[in-house]
Amino acid sequence: MRVRPRAVVATAAGVVAVAASVVAVLGGSGPVSSIGRAATPAVGAARPVPAPASVPPAVPTPAIPGTVTTLHLHAPGTSGDRAVEVYRPSVPDVATLPVLYLLHGVPGQTEGLLESTGVRAALDAWLTSGGAPFVVAVPDGNGDNHDDTEWADAADGSDQLETFVTQTVVGAVEGFHLRPSRLRAIGGFSMGGYGALNLGVRHPELFGSVVSVAGYGDLDDPDGVFDGRPTLERANTPARHLASLRGRAVYLGVGTDDDEPVVDGQAASLSAALSADGVRHTLNVTPGEHDWSTVVTQWPAICRFLAASWQSQ
Repeated sequence: MRVRPRAVVATAAGVVAVAASVVAVLGGSGPVSSIGRAATPAVGAARPVPAPASVPPAVPTPAIPGTVTTLHLHAPGTSGDRAVEVYRPSVPDVATLPVLYLLHGVPGQTEGLLESTGVRAALDAWLTSGGAPFVVAVPDGNGDNHDDTEWADAADGSDQLETFVTQTVVGAVEGFHLRPSRLRAIGGFSMGGYGALNLGVRHPELFGSVVSVAGYGDLDDPDGVFDGRPTLERANTPARHLASLRGRAVYLGVGTDDDEPVVDGQAASLSAALSADGVRHTLNVTPGEHDWSTVVTQWPAICRFLAASWQSQ
């Protein structure tokens, strides 16, 4: 999905506060995920985002914020290496330390993304306030042959972004301390929000939680990544496969002033479909447009959601 360029806005207030948010944890009549063990609330019933979960004994709260490093890894189907920006809290890297893989939109650039968008400052604020630590990895989702990669493996064999994320990036970021799926999340903004839903649906063995901000569940393939092939298009339309997310944690976020056509109405329709399929999830609507400032505004709620998910699964 291509979007009109917008200036990135990240104020100090936006880093640490969620203003006028509307948060609802929705459930259907079928099985629910393990975020909380209480009975599923009625559809549309409002409930606050869970309070920060306590930190597991194996992963103490860091005394200082995290650091950012950049890996350079080869992406199959592309030339040269792709950058992966990694935020690591100042705690030991062990298999009990959760990881969020965060996918950017298009146009998008990995190097410097955490700093320029305000996400790093929001992460630091979360840690210094006593929030449970976790790693954030931001891979480069640009391709050689497709500007709009949809974070997928192209039908023509080029730009294998799904394989890059699920195999190369996960292996390099986690190394000898591979996480169980319950401690690994996939998230993203815009095209990355679609990618997070799609990879979450397609790889239940890898990702126990999914975070999609300003994402979409219907297919949007302007650069022909799937080459118009019906089988591939269906397989990469997450809205058709939401029932596979049962038993896992899903977060949907959107800004009230997001006017991108492909995003319009998607959060509400995905929420309704998840409820119908019996998938427990969180819907968070806050003031904001189609830019990373909306992600930063929602970041405290995202952190609380992830912490609760990692504690309960």
